[in-house]
Amino acid sequence: MFITSCINSRFVAILAIGIMSQKGISNTKQDNFEQEVICPGKVAEAPQWSRSKTYQGVPYGYGEEARYELKYGSVRVHVGYGFMRVGKPLKYKIPVAKKNGQLVYEKRWHRVFSVEAYTGDWYKAIFQAHDKLQAFSRPWDGGISKFYISEDHDKPFEVRSRREKWLEFDHVNCSVKTVEEVKHKNKRKEGNYDVFPGAVDALGAAYKLRSLDFKVGEKQKFVVYTSEKNWWLEAMPLAEEKVQVKAGTFDAVKVNLITSAGQQFEQKGTVTMWLATNHPNKPLIKIEGEAKFGSFYLELDQFTPGKN
Repeated sequence: MFITSCINSRFVAILAIGIMSQKGISNTKQDNFEQEVICPGKVAEAPQWSRSKTYQGVPYGYGEEARYELKYGSVRVHVGYGFMRVGKPLKYKIPVAKKNGQLVYEKRWHRVFSVEAYTGDWYKAIFQAHDKLQAFSRPWDGGISKFYISEDHDKPFEVRSRREKWLEFDHVNCSVKTVEEVKHKNKRKEGNYDVFPGAVDALGAAYKLRSLDFKVGEKQKFVVYTSEKNWWLEAMPLAEEKVQVKAGTFDAVKVNLITSAGQQFEQKGTVTMWLATNHPNKPLIKIEGEAKFGSFYLELDQFTPGKN
């Protein structure tokens, strides 16, 4: 869900939690998913966190890499590969409190998540894409501190499209500063928006889902910041199944998501993801769904565990 004011990238978007990218979760007739931001008058100071605890208590660690096959259409044409990676703990300066009306900035250890996706050589005559995404996530609550998106697209007979976007989060003042550069048009746009304290980003949401203990029939939800808005992400576990992909055969929980992704990613039907259960790292096994541009599939091809 990357664009209008963000970057529209089907490859990164599929990896970043179903088709939930930087556009947002759709509203339905039954539910209003958007969360209003009411910034509290006083926020507890961000806790001190040691490097050794950064990935403690979660089923992933630094050095983890998951490779996925990206498929498109009813015949499941293999269009490229996507990678989800977990980086080493990183100390990053963020607002941690407000004292005497002034923001206090200090460094805190963060989790680092990244996505890289690209089309295969066999698909380049139709469409070429190389997209990247990176997130710095607070280990004590999963809140997003910094987010980066890069898009490089090339279609035959069209001008090559290159965009970048940076987002800096201030959970003390409930604000986000954004900078977007559209390279091929030589345009730059800055913005300021509201963020719900502790909200996660689209990529962090994928890892947060891996950390949850799902029980069939019991819905889980949390707030996600996407497309300059704050949304409740709801995930409903439907069943426990055995799933076979190139990376192996896994016991998994089948989870339904309700999402949309702007003009190209408008959801037409159910988006379903399978998460491994009887595996120490609980990787994301596959995602399937229907969007405006057609059917899409993401399947785990290779998996390398990380370290805590």
